[in-house]
Amino acid sequence: MIIERLENSDYWDDALESFRGGIFMTTAWIAAMSNNERKPVYLRFIKDDKPVAFLGGLEVYIKDGPGRQLFFYSGITSEIHDPSFIKSCKIALYNYAKKNGYQRISIRSYDYQSFVNAGVKQFKLRKERMEHVFQLTRDNDSLINGFSRSVRQRARKTRREGAVLKKGHSPELVEKLFSLINETSNLRRSKGSGAYSYLFLPFCTRAEIERLVNERYASIYYT
Repeated sequence: MIIERLENSDYWDDALESFRGGIFMTTAWIAAMSNNERKPVYLRFIKDDKPVAFLGGLEVYIKDGPGRQLFFYSGITSEIHDPSFIKSCKIALYNYAKKNGYQRISIRSYDYQSFVNAGVKQFKLRKERMEHVFQLTRDNDSLINGFSRSVRQRARKTRREGAVLKKGHSPELVEKLFSLINETSNLRRSKGSGAYSYLFLPFCTRAEIERLVNERYASIYYT
Protein backbone atom coordinates (compact mmCIF):
# COMPACT_ATOMS: atom_id res chain seq x y z
CA MET A 1 0.00 0.00 0.00
CA ILE A 2 1.38 3.40 -1.04
CA ILE A 3 0.04 6.78 0.11
CA GLU A 4 0.36 9.70 -2.26
CA ARG A 5 -0.24 13.28 -1.12
CA LEU A 6 -1.81 15.19 -3.99
CA GLU A 7 -0.35 18.58 -4.80
CA ASN A 8 -3.74 19.95 -5.86
CA SER A 9 -7.38 18.98 -5.44
CA ASP A 10 -8.26 18.62 -9.14
CA TYR A 11 -10.80 15.81 -9.62
CA TRP A 12 -10.87 15.17 -5.86
CA ASP A 13 -14.61 15.68 -5.49
CA ASP A 14 -15.34 13.45 -8.49
CA ALA A 15 -13.29 10.67 -6.91
CA LEU A 16 -15.04 11.16 -3.58
CA GLU A 17 -18.45 10.83 -5.17
CA SER A 18 -17.60 7.46 -6.71
CA PHE A 19 -16.01 6.31 -3.42
CA ARG A 20 -18.94 7.55 -1.26
CA GLY A 21 -16.99 10.22 0.60
CA GLY A 22 -18.92 12.50 2.96
CA ILE A 23 -19.29 16.28 2.84
CA PHE A 24 -16.57 16.84 5.45
CA MET A 25 -13.97 15.50 3.02
CA THR A 26 -14.93 17.71 0.07
CA THR A 27 -12.65 20.44 -1.25
CA ALA A 28 -15.22 23.10 -0.25
CA TRP A 29 -15.17 22.06 3.43
CA ILE A 30 -11.41 21.52 3.63
CA ALA A 31 -10.71 24.85 1.92
CA ALA A 32 -13.06 26.65 4.30
CA MET A 33 -11.29 25.15 7.33
CA SER A 34 -7.80 25.96 5.97
CA ASN A 35 -5.79 29.06 6.83
CA ASN A 36 -2.16 30.05 7.49
CA GLU A 37 -1.99 27.58 10.40
CA ARG A 38 -3.96 24.74 8.79
CA LYS A 39 -2.97 23.32 5.42
CA PRO A 40 -5.24 21.13 3.28
CA VAL A 41 -4.24 17.48 2.96
CA TYR A 42 -5.47 15.20 0.16
CA LEU A 43 -4.25 11.61 0.42
CA ARG A 44 -4.72 8.87 -2.14
CA PHE A 45 -4.07 5.23 -1.26
CA ILE A 46 -2.51 3.24 -4.12
CA LYS A 47 -2.40 -0.55 -4.43
CA ASP A 48 -1.29 -2.45 -7.52
CA ASP A 49 -0.95 0.92 -9.30
CA LYS A 50 -4.65 1.71 -8.74
CA PRO A 51 -6.30 4.24 -6.37
CA VAL A 52 -8.21 2.21 -3.80
CA ALA A 53 -9.03 4.72 -1.04
CA PHE A 54 -9.05 8.44 -0.24
CA LEU A 55 -8.69 10.58 2.88
CA GLY A 56 -8.83 14.36 3.03
CA GLY A 57 -8.31 16.72 5.95
CA LEU A 58 -5.86 19.17 7.49
CA GLU A 59 -2.26 19.47 8.56
CA VAL A 60 -2.35 21.32 11.88
CA TYR A 61 0.34 22.56 14.22
CA ILE A 62 -0.13 21.17 17.73
CA LYS A 63 -1.00 23.88 20.24
CA ASP A 64 1.92 25.28 22.29
CA GLY A 65 4.52 23.31 20.36
CA PRO A 66 6.35 22.90 17.05
CA GLY A 67 4.84 19.48 16.30
CA ARG A 68 2.33 18.80 13.55
CA GLN A 69 -0.66 16.51 13.36
CA LEU A 70 -2.93 15.14 10.66
CA PHE A 71 -6.58 15.87 11.34
CA PHE A 72 -9.49 14.33 9.44
CA TYR A 73 -13.19 15.05 9.97
CA SER A 74 -14.18 11.72 8.42
CA GLY A 75 -12.66 8.27 7.98
CA ILE A 76 -10.96 6.51 5.09
CA THR A 77 -13.37 6.16 2.19
CA SER A 78 -13.14 3.27 -0.26
CA GLU A 79 -15.23 1.01 -2.46
CA ILE A 80 -13.66 -1.93 -0.61
CA HIS A 81 -15.50 -2.53 2.67
CA ASP A 82 -13.39 -5.42 3.90
CA PRO A 83 -12.07 -4.95 7.49
CA SER A 84 -8.63 -6.37 6.66
CA PHE A 85 -8.28 -3.90 3.78
CA ILE A 86 -9.24 -0.90 5.93
CA LYS A 87 -6.79 -2.09 8.59
CA SER A 88 -4.02 -2.12 5.99
CA CYS A 89 -4.97 1.45 5.02
CA LYS A 90 -4.76 2.58 8.65
CA ILE A 91 -1.36 0.95 9.13
CA ALA A 92 -0.15 2.60 5.92
CA LEU A 93 -1.44 5.96 7.22
CA TYR A 94 0.38 5.44 10.52
CA ASN A 95 3.65 4.66 8.71
CA TYR A 96 3.15 7.64 6.39
CA ALA A 97 2.69 9.99 9.33
CA LYS A 98 5.70 8.60 11.16
CA LYS A 99 7.90 8.87 8.06
CA ASN A 100 6.87 12.49 7.46
CA GLY A 101 7.37 13.70 11.02
CA TYR A 102 3.79 13.99 12.27
CA GLN A 103 3.27 13.50 16.00
CA ARG A 104 -0.43 12.66 15.95
CA ILE A 105 -3.26 11.46 13.73
CA SER A 106 -6.85 12.34 14.64
CA ILE A 107 -9.71 10.78 12.67
CA ARG A 108 -13.26 11.86 13.49
CA SER A 109 -16.44 10.28 12.15
CA TYR A 110 -18.61 13.13 10.87
CA ASP A 111 -20.76 12.05 7.91
CA TYR A 112 -18.79 8.83 7.58
CA GLN A 113 -20.58 7.08 4.72
CA SER A 114 -18.91 3.67 4.74
CA PHE A 115 -17.94 2.73 8.29
CA VAL A 116 -16.11 -0.59 8.66
CA ASN A 117 -15.24 -1.92 12.12
CA ALA A 118 -11.48 -2.27 11.59
CA GLY A 119 -9.50 -1.37 14.69
CA VAL A 120 -5.69 -1.56 14.77
CA LYS A 121 -3.35 -1.24 17.76
CA GLN A 122 -1.72 1.89 16.33
CA PHE A 123 -4.96 3.85 16.90
CA LYS A 124 -6.95 4.31 20.10
CA LEU A 125 -10.73 4.60 20.11
CA ARG A 126 -11.64 7.71 22.11
CA LYS A 127 -15.41 7.39 22.02
CA GLU A 128 -18.21 6.03 19.93
CA ARG A 129 -20.44 8.43 18.04
CA MET A 130 -24.17 7.72 17.92
CA GLU A 131 -26.45 8.74 15.08
CA HIS A 132 -30.20 9.20 14.85
CA VAL A 133 -31.13 8.24 11.31
CA PHE A 134 -34.19 9.44 9.40
CA GLN A 135 -35.06 7.21 6.45
CA LEU A 136 -36.12 9.89 3.98
CA THR A 137 -37.25 7.26 1.47
CA ARG A 138 -40.30 6.62 3.64
CA ASP A 139 -43.59 8.36 2.94
CA ASN A 140 -44.30 11.73 4.53
CA ASP A 141 -46.83 10.42 7.07
CA SER A 142 -44.36 7.84 8.37
CA LEU A 143 -41.69 10.51 8.80
CA ILE A 144 -44.05 12.83 10.69
CA ASN A 145 -45.25 10.02 12.94
CA GLY A 146 -41.64 9.38 13.91
CA PHE A 147 -41.73 12.55 16.02
CA SER A 148 -43.35 12.76 19.43
CA ARG A 149 -46.93 13.95 19.72
CA SER A 150 -45.92 17.21 21.42
CA VAL A 151 -43.51 18.06 18.61
CA ARG A 152 -46.19 17.38 15.99
CA GLN A 153 -48.65 19.59 17.86
CA ARG A 154 -46.18 22.49 18.04
CA ALA A 155 -45.37 22.12 14.35
CA ARG A 156 -49.06 22.28 13.41
CA LYS A 157 -49.53 25.33 15.63
CA THR A 158 -46.62 27.23 14.06
CA ARG A 159 -47.91 26.48 10.56
CA ARG A 160 -51.39 27.75 11.51
CA GLU A 161 -49.76 30.96 12.76
CA GLY A 162 -48.00 31.47 9.45
CA ALA A 163 -44.47 30.22 10.12
CA VAL A 164 -42.53 29.47 6.93
CA LEU A 165 -39.15 27.75 6.58
CA LYS A 166 -36.66 29.63 4.39
CA LYS A 167 -32.95 29.56 3.61
CA GLY A 168 -30.48 32.27 2.71
CA HIS A 169 -26.84 33.36 2.49
CA SER A 170 -26.82 37.01 3.55
CA PRO A 171 -24.36 38.46 6.12
CA GLU A 172 -27.38 39.64 8.11
CA LEU A 173 -28.46 36.02 8.64
CA VAL A 174 -25.01 35.11 9.95
CA GLU A 175 -25.24 38.04 12.36
CA LYS A 176 -28.69 36.93 13.55
CA LEU A 177 -27.51 33.34 13.92
CA PHE A 178 -24.65 34.27 16.23
CA SER A 179 -26.79 36.73 18.14
CA LEU A 180 -29.22 33.89 18.87
CA ILE A 181 -26.35 31.51 19.74
CA ASN A 182 -24.86 34.00 22.21
CA GLU A 183 -28.23 34.79 23.79
CA THR A 184 -28.90 31.08 24.25
CA SER A 185 -25.46 30.56 25.79
CA ASN A 186 -25.91 33.49 28.18
CA LEU A 187 -29.34 32.22 29.25
CA ARG A 188 -28.08 28.70 29.89
CA ARG A 189 -25.09 29.93 31.89
CA SER A 190 -27.34 32.19 33.97
CA LYS A 191 -29.30 29.07 34.94
CA GLY A 192 -26.21 27.23 36.11
CA SER A 193 -24.82 25.60 32.98
CA GLY A 194 -21.07 25.76 32.57
CA ALA A 195 -19.24 27.30 29.67
CA TYR A 196 -19.58 25.14 26.59
CA SER A 197 -18.46 25.18 22.96
CA TYR A 198 -21.55 25.84 20.88
CA LEU A 199 -19.64 25.28 17.64
CA PHE A 200 -18.66 21.70 18.33
CA LEU A 201 -16.83 20.98 15.08
CA PRO A 202 -13.05 21.40 15.57
CA PHE A 203 -11.55 24.50 13.91
CA CYS A 204 -15.01 25.69 12.86
CA THR A 205 -15.53 29.29 14.03
CA ARG A 206 -17.63 32.20 12.87
CA ALA A 207 -15.01 33.06 10.22
CA GLU A 208 -15.27 29.60 8.65
CA ILE A 209 -19.08 29.69 8.70
CA GLU A 210 -19.09 33.11 7.04
CA ARG A 211 -16.76 31.78 4.35
CA LEU A 212 -18.95 28.73 3.66
CA VAL A 213 -22.13 30.80 3.52
CA ASN A 214 -20.67 33.62 1.42
CA GLU A 215 -19.37 31.14 -1.15
CA ARG A 216 -22.73 29.31 -1.24
CA TYR A 217 -21.27 26.06 0.09
CA ALA A 218 -23.62 26.28 3.09
CA SER A 219 -27.04 27.78 3.75
CA ILE A 220 -28.70 29.19 6.84
CA TYR A 221 -32.22 27.89 7.41
CA TYR A 222 -34.63 30.04 9.41
CA THR A 223 -38.29 30.65 10.07
